[in-house]
Amino acid sequence: MNLYKAVILIILLLPHTGLAQEIDCTTTVNDFELADCAQLEYESADKELNTQYKKAMLKLPSSKRLELKKAQRSWVHQLSKECTEENRESEGGTIWRAEIAWCLKEKTEKRTKIINEWVINQSALTHHSSGTPNGAP
Repeated sequence: MNLYKAVILIILLLPHTGLAQEIDCTTTVNDFELADCAQLEYESADKELNTQYKKAMLKLPSSKRLELKKAQRSWVHQLSKECTEENRESEGGTIWRAEIAWCLKEKTEKRTKIINEWVINQSALTHHSSGTPNGAP
């Protein structure tokens, strides 16, 4: 993805806070409202991910925090790229912004689950055995 497309993606995904908060997402009538609602859903998922990530960082020993931090940075770097690629067919269409936001939401929810499961596994390894821990998520 070139710089131009990255900038366009960021602009398209900027929250339309005033507009989106006035929309009843249960009765959206057009692609623009749908995109605003999808963006709100993604923002909610991202907020939950950030909360769980912070909790994970507090629970893990320092060596595992560094591992998680590196893995998370790598994941964040790939996120927009993957969603843009997966939705290339609708690029430029009115539904594209919603599809990107849904993709981001889905991947973010999966990431939250992965981090939570990894922290549980790391805790189990720390408390129950001296085996080799799993790699970072």
